[in-house]
Amino acid sequence: MPSFHGVFPLPPALNALVLANKRPLLTLLLRAASQTLLQCGRQNLGGQRGGIQVWQTWDQTLGAHCHGHCLVPGGARADHGTRWVPTHPQCFFPVHALGTVFRRTFLDALHESTTTDTLVCPEETATLATPQGFRRFTDQRSAKAWIVSATRSMAGPGHGLDSLSRSTHRVALANHRIVEVQDGQGHCTSRNRRQGHRVQTMTLEAHACIRRFLVHVLPPGLQRMRPIGFLANRCKARALCQCRQRLDQPADPPTHEKTTVAQWMAPLASTDITRCPHCGHGPLQRTPLPALTLRAGHPSPSPLFDSSCATALAPGCLSIRWPSLSQEPRGSGVLVPPGDGHGPLESPVCHPWMLLARGSSTLDAGSVPPPAGVTDF
Repeated sequence: MPSFHGVFPLPPALNALVLANKRPLLTLLLRAASQTLLQCGRQNLGGQRGGIQVWQTWDQTLGAHCHGHCLVPGGARADHGTRWVPTHPQCFFPVHALGTVFRRTFLDALHESTTTDTLVCPEETATLATPQGFRRFTDQRSAKAWIVSATRSMAGPGHGLDSLSRSTHRVALANHRIVEVQDGQGHCTSRNRRQGHRVQTMTLEAHACIRRFLVHVLPPGLQRMRPIGFLANRCKARALCQCRQRLDQPADPPTHEKTTVAQWMAPLASTDITRCPHCGHGPLQRTPLPALTLRAGHPSPSPLFDSSCATALAPGCLSIRWPSLSQEPRGSGVLVPPGDGHGPLESPVCHPWMLLARGSSTLDAGSVPPPAGVTDF
């Protein structure tokens, strides 16, 4: 079954207003795009379409470019799930008609649900602060055509899902695009679509780069991805089962074997977390920490997770080093190791969950369980 990738961009003149009012206007963008697609399905196929929406507010240079992506299957669910109506394998819908319906739906909803009293008007859109200026602005946008694209995913729905998944939990700039940060300037790559997707290197001052990045950060609780139509969460299970029956496919999707954390991290981090990162010894095993004895009246200090003291200690190279008595200032918590009570206590063990605690400089030996759901390494 073919799938189609639709893009619903807003006119550039609306970018500043949307970025200043992300929650109401980005929600309105997805709602207008979903209503356009659902109306297209009812009027042209006589059924309910489904799709997955993801919106973005940036372009390759971290500038403002508010638009919504939508991955839509090539068909509609009709007659309460008793029929499947396929669309044309090469044509989703005339894009000029999609743009007209999308423009009308967005501007009508903007007038009905949003007033100038609830909008924050940035400096470049100060003329919208009055009802007359706001009406004049929307009338100017209504007089121009809105460009919408809808193309078939030639590589299949998997390629489209992979493309959309890069934007669901990422903001504006991926790590692999950052070339160098030096002398207060950041160098990152971008694709110039007007020159055949040619890769270029862009240089920005550190403050300008941070400012451009933070503009695209979401408000708390605002979702970037939303399903629509028969893929909506409230009816997805029943609707997908009906669609599979109409398409002569198994009612239950194929089950995938669950992967461990180590198998999941291997292609992402290009490393085997079951082995010691220093000496390569493995597989690592969970080893209980030694019992601790505390002096009465003194709280327990957090032990330092020190990898710099790694030596050729089998089976691993990382150790937990407890502060010695001579290094502790008077009045602070002192940890007395079992035995003679002198010198630091070292436990030459490599705990897998220590390696997974990325970015943590301290480790509380008494309250660190293994990661939830991890059964083997």
